[in-house]
Amino acid sequence: MRAAHNMCATVKRTAKSKNQISVIVCTNKRAGLLRGALESLLNLNAPNDWQLEIIVVDNGSTDETAGVVRSVSQASSGIVRYVFESTPGVAAARNRGLHEAAGEWVAFFDDDQLADPDWLMTLISFAKKRELLVVGGAVTLVLPDECTWLSPSVRRIFGETQVFEPRPYSRSFCPGTGNLLVHQTVFERIGDFDASLIEAGEDTDLFRRIHAAGISAWFQPAAIVRHIVPADRLTRENLILASRRVGWGFCRRDLREHGKRKMLIRSVARAVKLVLLKLAYLIANMSRRRQEILDGYLVDIHRNLSYLEAASNFLMPSVKKRIVTAQPPVFTLEDIRKRLPHRYPFLLVDKVIAIDESSIVGIKNATYNELFFQGHFPEEPIMPGVLLVEALAQTGGLLVLNTVDEPERYSTYFLKIDKVKFKHKVVPGDTVILKMELTDVIRRGIVTMFGQAFVGNKLVIEGELTAQVIKNK
Repeated sequence: MRAAHNMCATVKRTAKSKNQISVIVCTNKRAGLLRGALESLLNLNAPNDWQLEIIVVDNGSTDETAGVVRSVSQASSGIVRYVFESTPGVAAARNRGLHEAAGEWVAFFDDDQLADPDWLMTLISFAKKRELLVVGGAVTLVLPDECTWLSPSVRRIFGETQVFEPRPYSRSFCPGTGNLLVHQTVFERIGDFDASLIEAGEDTDLFRRIHAAGISAWFQPAAIVRHIVPADRLTRENLILASRRVGWGFCRRDLREHGKRKMLIRSVARAVKLVLLKLAYLIANMSRRRQEILDGYLVDIHRNLSYLEAASNFLMPSVKKRIVTAQPPVFTLEDIRKRLPHRYPFLLVDKVIAIDESSIVGIKNATYNELFFQGHFPEEPIMPGVLLVEALAQTGGLLVLNTVDEPERYSTYFLKIDKVKFKHKVVPGDTVILKMELTDVIRRGIVTMFGQAFVGNKLVIEGELTAQVIKNK
């Protein structure tokens, strides 16, 4: 077994065949886009005397993914192969693909892309000509018709490349794994993808290990894939979520690669940058700049903000918990009862310790005498996930009602809950820190928020919530 990196060690692989390329496509609940991606791969102009296999790694899909792969595979005479990987995360899925791959070369391709007919032939020809083991290509965006302009920051989130000449990759110019060809011997030298980087940054981490090993890697802009970006991925909420994942991933990678001291130095630099970005956003907003420009600022703001949040969790998790939970309340339980109509046993916020015009932090003490613990479950009491969502909703309601005069005359009704993920369980004795943040200005009483709950430094739930503020009759 190789152990070039303790989180990236590999297991025994499938025997490799020369002159064979394995294209790995990782997917999760994108059956509609996946069919087009696979059909574009089946229409590739393959290099002479080379065999092609396409491995679809289903990373826990609950839609029609398996059926789509089955139908495409039947029409392709078995070139397309399906495997299921239950461990969540794209790094784990790519590692499963690597272990299944039979080719001496591996190409990584995303489930929401379309390949240019000469994509693979361009990559392998360039690699052979320059005697390279790693070659990446260009990504262009296919946007909805109504989208006429995107800021560079938003385009980077979706992996678009803005380089038009062949050049070597470097630490400041790293390849993405949506368009990458790698010889299998590279993974034998440096290990697999780091599955601990669950938020983002696993591709950058891989390249940095490639670079540290002295392996030459080049960019070939003529090898083109087109990234399809549906309209729902361009909403402000989704852009902020994507930015936050990137910030956490970068911080986790910096901690492991450079240690706490350098991460702290980088955090200070990001804090300064965050202040400047917020100032620029404020000026742009006051100048009534177009929404797409404001979204670009928000993407950069939340990427740096989430980096700082992650750094604070990594640097002083226990201290942070003691400081946060010991803060005097901004709203006591009595204050909360004046603002919210909920009562025991359904009032799930004990106090509010911080609030401003766009964010709030509340506290819920999960004690053993809570009614829900008695039946959920008697032998192993766990706070129900739906009640964690409700606790976030009540915290968000307090934030919204704080923006109106006479809050007792208004109520908040939640319209939508989306992209909720449960990370860890809450048990008796836990102190749950509830954080809600506005992701857009309040328009016509409609409020959109992003919520997270923590126990200590552990994220237990996150998701998007939409509500409406209505005056009581």
